[in-house]
Amino acid sequence: MIVIFRSDLEQRKNRSKPVNKRLQDRMHRLECLRFWLLQSVSSIHSYLVGQMLQVLSMELERNIEQARDLSMLIKGKGVFVC
Repeated sequence: MIVIFRSDLEQRKNRSKPVNKRLQDRMHRLECLRFWLLQSVSSIHSYLVGQMLQVLSMELERNIEQARDLSMLIKGKGVFVC
């Protein structure tokens, strides 16, 4: 049984292409990879910031509910803002 990997087929195709075309293909693949990596990191960042904001807002609500006077309310808000 002969197994041919995709990279083997690409190498065979690339040998018949001029150097500029191969360079353009590689640059395009790198640009696609860059876009995918940026999108992935952005998605993870958005998720983590959303989770953190949710926890902090729940803590702020708890502090507001427990506040008995204005100074306690300001302290509770200060933790959320900082």
